Amino acid sequence: MVVLATIGLFVFAAMLFSSDGGPGRAVLAPAGSVIAGVFATTCSVRAARRSRGRQRLAWTVMSTGLVGWTAGEAVWSYVAVGGILPATDLSAANLGYLILPLCALAAALAIPSRDDSRFGIGLLLDGILVSASLLVVLVILPPLGRTAHLPQTVNVPRIVLATAAAVYVGLVATAFIVARKAEAGRKLSPTLMMVGWAVIAAAGVVHVYKDSADRAPNDLVVLGWAGGMYFFALSGITSRPGPEPDLGFSRPSSRASLWLPYLPVLLAIVVGAVHFWPKYRGEAFIFSVCVVLFITTLARHILLLDRKQRLLVAVSDAALRDPLTGLANHRLFDDRLAHALRLHVLHSVPVSVLTVSVDDFKLVNDTLGYEVGDELLRGVGGRIQANVDDNHTVARMSGDEFAILVEDRPDVAVQVAKGIARSFEEPVDIDDHRLDVSLSIGVASAGSELVTALTPGDLLKQADAARSFARRASSTNVRTFTPEMDAQLGEAPAYDGAIARLQLLGELRRAIENGSLTLGGVPGAV
Repeated sequence: MVVLATIGLFVFAAMLFSSDGGPGRAVLAPAGSVIAGVFATTCSVRAARRSRGRQRLAWTVMSTGLVGWTAGEAVWSYVAVGGILPATDLSAANLGYLILPLCALAAALAIPSRDDSRFGIGLLLDGILVSASLLVVLVILPPLGRTAHLPQTVNVPRIVLATAAAVYVGLVATAFIVARKAEAGRKLSPTLMMVGWAVIAAAGVVHVYKDSADRAPNDLVVLGWAGGMYFFALSGITSRPGPEPDLGFSRPSSRASLWLPYLPVLLAIVVGAVHFWPKYRGEAFIFSVCVVLFITTLARHILLLDRKQRLLVAVSDAALRDPLTGLANHRLFDDRLAHALRLHVLHSVPVSVLTVSVDDFKLVNDTLGYEVGDELLRGVGGRIQANVDDNHTVARMSGDEFAILVEDRPDVAVQVAKGIARSFEEPVDIDDHRLDVSLSIGVASAGSELVTALTPGDLLKQADAARSFARRASSTNVRTFTPEMDAQLGEAPAYDGAIARLQLLGELRRAIENGSLTLGGVPGAV
């Protein structure tokens, strides 16, 4: 479908610019736009049917806007074949073009975010802020090559087209914010949506300034509109419905997303101030003071938002990160594991869990002290993180226990576990100490053959059971969970050898501290 759509867009562009202006030329542009609109609407409706909750609502509202857009193109097609519209300032075609951006702004309210219940409202306000600012610029500045006073350039069709073009640019900003906030696996769809709005916005600005508002758009504008519909269709095709209507777990907006909506405001202030600058000196002085006051207030507001954003990032990081190692904590790991298991149930996405523990860690604390123990945990966590891909989640669960979430095939999870084991063949440098560290690693995977879905707790228990078997070895060992280990889940693992070793080492330490350890010789030994 994507290949056919791409070929169709290139064929339409070639026909559009190679047309000789014959009788079919007037029908080609609107007919191609109608086909592009129908295709984008179909893909948007399919994306809505695949989605759920507020994500479905957003795609439904977007589909409604695309229907209005396609209807506007159909009206232009009717005119192209000889139809006559009522002689009114606000044609049905212009209304159709206006429905899409307004519906898209309304869809911003439905954009869901798990960590911010008011994200949609803020997104809508950002879109309105950018749109209103650019509308001021588009209405005030006369068309290129013309010098006209404001009352002569402002009419209903021009206002409608300028409003639509301004809202398109505002939607570019909102789509950018959504793409930056979306989690890594779901950025493609909003990014394509942003590109679509950018193409349509550029075409809309060209239509406002180069064409008369009451005339049909030129070939470049028509191609821009068709290209925008093409990217909307791709966005619907690549839309990845989440197991829950969210954009990811506690992902703060970037600083670029914070500053972006205010840049058009500054542009509108400059353009408005230059255009409406008073002629009299006294009025000009008061006007300039008001402009400075407004800009200062805006700058102060942006600085406060930036400070708040930094605090939110710090609080979010503290709530989701282990303070000792800097890795993900139990809360973040549990959330991502639950999310991965829902994807596994709905879309058969493979998921595996590795649990890792440091053998004889208590002995390190008892003999070398807790500071060295903390340094050891930091070293172990850093080495594990360095040997795991960025798309896997490494977390410190508690004490000397770590966990790794691998959203990949079971054999890949085993390879990750073996890679971690190999990385600890070299000692860990802790201050002036070089400690030989052995790990126990258990691997458990959510199989597709299971009748009932695994819970996060079940998968962690399976990985812990496999780790218990691995712990019976005297060196770093990797074990994969098998159904035969089920009987061990509720039983205390046998650590007889390890306990005896710890008891012996403890007695040796106490003997050294009490001075009761003596060196004895063996007669006849050389």
